[in-house]
Amino acid sequence: MRGAGFKLPHKNKSVWARELTCIFLFLNFTCKLTNIMPRLRPSLLQRLTRKHSPLLPIILRETRDVHSAKNELRWLKEHVEKLLPNPADQPRRNRLLKRFCVRRGVWAEPLQYILGNEYFGLSGVEICTEKGVLVPRYVWMRLYTDLAHLIT
Repeated sequence: MRGAGFKLPHKNKSVWARELTCIFLFLNFTCKLTNIMPRLRPSLLQRLTRKHSPLLPIILRETRDVHSAKNELRWLKEHVEKLLPNPADQPRRNRLLKRFCVRRGVWAEPLQYILGNEYFGLSGVEICTEKGVLVPRYVWMRLYTDLAHLIT
């Protein structure tokens, strides 16, 4: 397939080698910093795919634990059913669910951005979320509830 490939901008080979080395070192360094999940056995992924859903391993890349991945998949399915309530739309539901799973597992988009909301505090205040909105974390919810108890 000569000539049919992607052409890189014209640069000196040593410049490309230096840039690729920097990228590799950066990725290696960030992997060590973030303590990336150990490699999952292919047999585990196959079992999860057969038993639950072929989409579960995609979400598992981001959640890093099976229980969390199952919960997130369930929430994504409920969200899709809420968006497309007509059972006749099953092919569209499947495509949308797959798209959401890819956004979550491959692109590492926060679940709250995909669902469009997050519940905050013991009172269950619903906060609408989208790109650019800081997603509330459990630690802040805890501080919020402690502060509310001190005030009352």
